[in-house]
Amino acid sequence: MDLEESFKLPKSMHIQPCGTHPGRGEDDPIWSMRLLRDGWTMKETPRGWESKRGSKIWHQFSSPWIWTKSRGTWTLEMSILGIFERDGPWYVIEHRVTGQSGRTAMSLGRSDWADWSHSGELLFARDGRLYRMSVDDQAGLGEPEELLDLREVTFESIAAPHEATMWNGRAPRGRLIQP
Repeated sequence: MDLEESFKLPKSMHIQPCGTHPGRGEDDPIWSMRLLRDGWTMKETPRGWESKRGSKIWHQFSSPWIWTKSRGTWTLEMSILGIFERDGPWYVIEHRVTGQSGRTAMSLGRSDWADWSHSGELLFARDGRLYRMSVDDQAGLGEPEELLDLREVTFESIAAPHEATMWNGRAPRGRLIQP
């Protein structure tokens, strides 16, 4: 990706592409770089996808995009099945936990997020709720414990307080951008 011809950077500023596929999409390569930074490994990439106008999922992968992250003998697997589900999430994701044999120990099914906590528990979000589950190499998987239910929380537009509209005691200069 190159800058538009008429756009000029100050001589003191230098830019370089982000990753091997800059500008591939609005999330990548930044999302993939963050997953790699956080210890995830890309196991499989989709072999292709289908984009049918009017379908429930805009980009449906022929095989899932799979990322894994291990803790001890357990592996958390994130399968991205598609992108942009009508009246649903942007990423259509399923998570599962596999044991040392590679067999599924527990399927979390459709979920929004999952990761290992610093204390070694499995944390995951599904259907507007946050869960915690103990994971032990000898004892196995515990029962999911609901930590927080956010299904009743709704967005409310609130004006910023006056002090948040100031920078070093002055109103910012420039043209106000209206939403």
